[in-house]
Amino acid sequence: MTKVLRRLFLGALLLLIASGVLSGVFVASGESPSQGAQVISVGALTQVSLGDAPAFSFTPSANAQYGVYLFPENEGAAARAEIRLDGETVAEGEGALCLFTCRLNAGTTYELVLSGSGAARVEIARETLSRSWSMPLEIEDGDSYSKMIARAGDVHWYAIDAARSGAAILAAAPEDAIAPQLWLFDANGRLLAESEALASGSGVLSAQFTSGERYYVRVAAGPDETGSYLLSCLRSAVTDLPESVRLSASELTLEGRSSASLIAETLPAGVCPLVFLDSSDPTVAAVLPDGTLQGRQSGAATVTAYAYGGARATCTVTVTEVAVEGIALAFDSLAMEVGDTASLSPQLIPENATNRGLTFITEDESVVTVDRRGRITAVGEGSARVVAVTADGGMTDVVFVTVDPAPRRYRALLIGEQNYASTVDELRPGSIRSVNSIKSLLETASFDGESFSISTLLDAPRDDVVAAIRSAFADAAETDLSLVYITCHGFYRAGMTFFVMSDGSVLSASDLERELRAIPGEIVLLIDCCGSGGLIGEAGSADDLLDGITSVFQGTVGPASVRGSKYRVVASALLDQDSYRISFSDDGDEGMATVFARALCDAAGWSIDRGVQSAMNADANYDGQITLDELGAYMERRVSWYLNLAGNYAQNVRVYPEGDDSVLFARTGE
Repeated sequence: MTKVLRRLFLGALLLLIASGVLSGVFVASGESPSQGAQVISVGALTQVSLGDAPAFSFTPSANAQYGVYLFPENEGAAARAEIRLDGETVAEGEGALCLFTCRLNAGTTYELVLSGSGAARVEIARETLSRSWSMPLEIEDGDSYSKMIARAGDVHWYAIDAARSGAAILAAAPEDAIAPQLWLFDANGRLLAESEALASGSGVLSAQFTSGERYYVRVAAGPDETGSYLLSCLRSAVTDLPESVRLSASELTLEGRSSASLIAETLPAGVCPLVFLDSSDPTVAAVLPDGTLQGRQSGAATVTAYAYGGARATCTVTVTEVAVEGIALAFDSLAMEVGDTASLSPQLIPENATNRGLTFITEDESVVTVDRRGRITAVGEGSARVVAVTADGGMTDVVFVTVDPAPRRYRALLIGEQNYASTVDELRPGSIRSVNSIKSLLETASFDGESFSISTLLDAPRDDVVAAIRSAFADAAETDLSLVYITCHGFYRAGMTFFVMSDGSVLSASDLERELRAIPGEIVLLIDCCGSGGLIGEAGSADDLLDGITSVFQGTVGPASVRGSKYRVVASALLDQDSYRISFSDDGDEGMATVFARALCDAAGWSIDRGVQSAMNADANYDGQITLDELGAYMERRVSWYLNLAGNYAQNVRVYPEGDDSVLFARTGE
């Protein structure tokens, strides 16, 4: 049925596309736009005189929703706009600011035709976050924001809600080789200010903000430029314009990567103190966020102090070469475990050495890897040397790294289905108590200091169970142990065990195994339901057939669903047996727990009825550890003992693989 519906939907979609019914889906014929149409780019801010009925042609670079924006330059400026394709109107609107939006196709050339009165600026913008007036990035008044122009021609829009009235300096400082420009608009789309360009390529402007008003900032770079910039908003309550700005020095010399303070003072006293410092070449001398100057490499740069209102002063900064005399790593030796990371934190001698270039070399990449910044990762057991070499002078330092195996991590997911929908199956009292008791049991376990990280899931549908398995063991490694306990209604049919969830959805043994197969490391399955032995292909014999069994068995016996060296399985019953619950309380449901959970807790050291830690009864050799073989032998006896108390019932616990000495529970290293 699903396939048929998909085919019908696809056919309908193709018909709609072919007939041009879908909004924004058009096929270009290749005809040229009207003669005299000016070619513009999406994102360009173009000044127009609306009375001249200007026309523009443009070609979108992406299949997307686009908006046509009109920013009026005088009162009453308004326009009517149409987007045409091959002479046919695709979309239209009128007014100011956002005239309309429509979906356009990449690589297709459209025509924008305007009419109206007054002067304005027009922009065609892609309707996505930060790319249009209608979808700006919200930034805090007085804050800074770093962003990248990832594609030539990209435009970024920001919105600032003024928290207070006063002066503002807005600056976009390049972090790469770009020259960003700024435009400041009010909430009505009126242009308030455009940026001036400083020597570095920074765009900077001065403005006054009114408390509670909303302002829009547009940032763009040159037509072929890409790279990062830092947008800063400097604020002051004082709006008196400085007549000049004075620097504490007109010339500075920095030895290598040393630092110096450059103090800017606006004059006369009491005027707006805002000053933006800008370096003409940050690769030579950089201005740090606190205004400190820092040398980077030998050369000369001009630092400009831009004061609110436009007053300026400059300082010439000369950076001299300082040779590297040595290098020191943070460690002489380092002990790690597989998966660990560490930074070598190299220190050049002297600290203000100019050339910071370093190369890192690892002796054995199967043991430890190192990136260009000196961050090492332990990838395999063993030892290796890592060498740091300076680009200036070839100075070296070595760290000897020893990598031990990663500690084994223990994770458990406990799943219980008890409160079944009345239309699905009968309630299963005791399931939740069984889950909580096994959780308490696992919390007592300790494997040389390592303990279980435990998740529980109750009364969940199939999809939630699958999602919980993926989430609980997402970080598992090959050295880890992952334990899954499931108690629910179950049945064996058509050669496979099935688990029934509380809403009636069904999880098959093959679906479960497919999820478990993707988890690295060892998997322990504790399956507590009727027909659970089907996971390992264990059926009953004539000796097992006592009263009250075989109600779960239908059909022939299929192959085991779970086999392989990564699995350890404890099944509560054979595939042709029921799995029972028992209570020792006057209120039967209150004290109910599965016989399997009771036997497991008795075996590994938790009293369900008393709710306290108890002896590890399955620890046959008293070494503080319980193997799969020890657990299976004890639980087989203990389940039989419980059922003999209740009557003549059969439920045979089975383990896979038999005779396995893998440790499942422990209390060591305490």
